[in-house]
Amino acid sequence: MRRAFRGFAIASAVLMTLVAVATYSHQGQFGPDAWLLWLYPPLCYLVLAIGSGSARHVSEWARPWWLSLLFVASLSPAGALALGSNPPYSRFLLVGVILYLVLTAFFLRRLRPGGMVSPAGTSRILLPLLFCVGAGLVVSSLFLAITFHDSGIIAGGWSVLLRRARWVTDYASVGRSAFLGPTVPWLQPIFAPVGYAFYLLSLAGSVALLGVMVKSKFSFEHMHSQPLFAGLAALITLTSLWLYNDIFWGWRFDLSEVTWGAAAGALCWLVTLLFGAVFVWHVAHGSHDPWLLGALLIFQLPLVTFNLTMMPVYFTADSVAPFPGLGLLMVGLQIETWVAVDVLARTA
Repeated sequence: MRRAFRGFAIASAVLMTLVAVATYSHQGQFGPDAWLLWLYPPLCYLVLAIGSGSARHVSEWARPWWLSLLFVASLSPAGALALGSNPPYSRFLLVGVILYLVLTAFFLRRLRPGGMVSPAGTSRILLPLLFCVGAGLVVSSLFLAITFHDSGIIAGGWSVLLRRARWVTDYASVGRSAFLGPTVPWLQPIFAPVGYAFYLLSLAGSVALLGVMVKSKFSFEHMHSQPLFAGLAALITLTSLWLYNDIFWGWRFDLSEVTWGAAAGALCWLVTLLFGAVFVWHVAHGSHDPWLLGALLIFQLPLVTFNLTMMPVYFTADSVAPFPGLGLLMVGLQIETWVAVDVLARTA
């Protein structure tokens, strides 16, 4: 799995760089903020590819030199927005990204030998509480805007489930310019059915895993005795990775006239899903290796920080994408992922 992880990271870095080149060749110029948003993700994956070659144990995920570089690169877009002449909310955005990085570092440290040692009862109370919050945010997306109707009116999660509205990346992705613009005909049809399926899985998985926790009376020992627990926990992490990956590439629209760039973006989208599928396969077959669990948290980091940087758009009524339900869905799945990884590590 270690060689595979490095391969996924290298492939992501190369493909993301190709997409950046394609976009620059099409648009002709980038502003400073655009350069950061386009180039820091491949830089992060390049750092991952180099650093993971020497990380043979979970404790080495916390190597200061490359993990610090990864965190700084991931923080750069939010930091640039906060320091530049941007709206006041950019400072709150910077705090949010820093909080995410701190919590990720916290859960990575808990994967290290002896990291699970905590005050009596703290984990037994805090982790189930966090998961309940995460599941509540995921379910709330049913009642809040997460996409558009074809008429341009915003639509909630129920509309997507009932097939009255399409998943959001069917309106803008690497295969389609924004707002039902020109498409890459052989590429764009992929995103709608995959989006619908994974959104349904995120809702069903959250409710089902919460049910397993309730049935186990939030006891870690009883959770692990439930035959569905590991599979559901792995499913939650996959849906979270898919969502951040899918929306990341949803913002990389306007490549319909640069077919090779759109194809590179779609291939990178698929590479991330393949990484998630490999992770789920290992977990579902009983491998709860802390190294593997840490690899998931690290691999999704550039995707999450990009989406956090764009998060204020979803909560601004007059923005191009006023989708608070989508923002809460992202936050909820990330919280569930932290909890799932932490609980899985207890049986490593």
